[in-house]
Amino acid sequence: MPEQVKPTQRPRSKSSLSDKETHITFWKLFKNELRKNLDSKPERTTPDLKYIQSLEHLTNLYTVPFYLEQFMSFGLVYCLNSFLTLLTIIPLRVLMVSILKLRAAFTNSVPGRYRFKREDVTWILLLLSSSIAISSIDTSKIYHNIKAGTVIKLYVMVSVLEVADKLLSSLGQDILRVSFNFPLERSLSCAGKCFLVALLSTTYISVHACVFVYQIMSLNVAVNSYSNALLTLLLSVQFAEIKSAVFKRLEREGLFQMACADLYERFQLFLMLFIISVRNLVQLLMSTEFSIRSRSLGENIAISPVVISWIGMLMGPSFAVIGSELLVDWLKHLYIGKFNRIKPQIYRRYTRILSQDFLREYRQNDPDCTNPPATTESFATMNIRLGLPLLPITVAFCKMVISSVRKACSTQNFDQSVLLAVASAAVILILLRMSTYVMLIRWARHNTRAKTSPSGGDYLKGSPNTSLAGIEDIHTRSLLYGSDEKMPQSKEEQRSHNANRDGDKSLAQVSRFEMHDKRIW
Repeated sequence: MPEQVKPTQRPRSKSSLSDKETHITFWKLFKNELRKNLDSKPERTTPDLKYIQSLEHLTNLYTVPFYLEQFMSFGLVYCLNSFLTLLTIIPLRVLMVSILKLRAAFTNSVPGRYRFKREDVTWILLLLSSSIAISSIDTSKIYHNIKAGTVIKLYVMVSVLEVADKLLSSLGQDILRVSFNFPLERSLSCAGKCFLVALLSTTYISVHACVFVYQIMSLNVAVNSYSNALLTLLLSVQFAEIKSAVFKRLEREGLFQMACADLYERFQLFLMLFIISVRNLVQLLMSTEFSIRSRSLGENIAISPVVISWIGMLMGPSFAVIGSELLVDWLKHLYIGKFNRIKPQIYRRYTRILSQDFLREYRQNDPDCTNPPATTESFATMNIRLGLPLLPITVAFCKMVISSVRKACSTQNFDQSVLLAVASAAVILILLRMSTYVMLIRWARHNTRAKTSPSGGDYLKGSPNTSLAGIEDIHTRSLLYGSDEKMPQSKEEQRSHNANRDGDKSLAQVSRFEMHDKRIW
């Protein structure tokens, strides 16, 4: 008997569902929405990882500027001390040794233990040769040529000068490192090579100093302009940094490079605004309106409105430029820390590394130090770490100040007062340098003694830039690989492994113009 086939049961279609489940009315939906969660019992919920991360990001909103400005404050004082050392202490040191040697030569006595330091002599020779090379530049012509141009011309010039500054700073590190560590031998070939190295160094410093002069003049035109269009364009260049820096993945080494680059830009901006203020102040004192009112003995009160108006005209744009720089740095570092899950306490570690660099240089130059650190080169660590072109900045500073002093001396009213002002300024700079030096020693020792978090605690929990892809847990990531494949470490695991293995060694080797990340800042 043939096997009887059982009729297959047809699946229940959607249309055969009960009317109670399918029939939906407007009134029923409205009633359900009003009664939602009224009868549900309260459940004990624990905060998830997303909540904790969002809370930490909101906390970092006001802690990032605090930690960042601590790093910037120490770095700015460090840069100012290095700049004043090259401007005041090194010339005085070379002058003192020269006087002692001349006195010993005329008196036929032993010159003693005083001798020229090769690094100091190299600084002075390069400074003098570069200053002579750019002495023929007329800053007044540069100012009026820039002022006569269009707004777009100024914008393009500022962008080109900024790129040229970075390229020349990177090239100058190699050139000056060769100059300061060139082996000296008593031979004709060595003398020829030494002359070529000196010529190359002088050419670089002169070109880079000219770039600084043009940058100062461009900013001076924008500050003194009655139109806000020029100043707005310069501010837009600063805000363009946010777009180019924020939306990139960075590790703590790359963030350290960025922080050093921002520190150099801020020091350069402060120095340029100081030079502009000095030039405008000299122009104010040379103006006919001020000189006429200052001659009258009984009209001292009339000078006040003129001075106040000029100070307002100068300080207003300067505060706008400085304020925009601070705001851009805060926003940039805030969102970089947010996207890359980096804690703001990382800036304390950066400050500690700069403090160690300063104390290492201090012990190296201290004659009373029993165990000075052994160094393989005489080129300053500040130039390597921050990419700070001290010599071009100093040459440009001397050029701008000397041109202002020449203008003041060319008038009849500034004979003895200019010399007195220059002498007073020199004494003030020496006192300021010694004050910053003492303050830096105490500050650096305090920073090195301060406790820092472990190296693995520099990051927040979670992998950077993976929340958009949704690949965070191990189970989801394991589905991407086969059973015979080894699943690689996540970004969070790589970070913790590298930080615990290297500690601060990886940060101590970071310099501005070396490829430690996807970008050189």
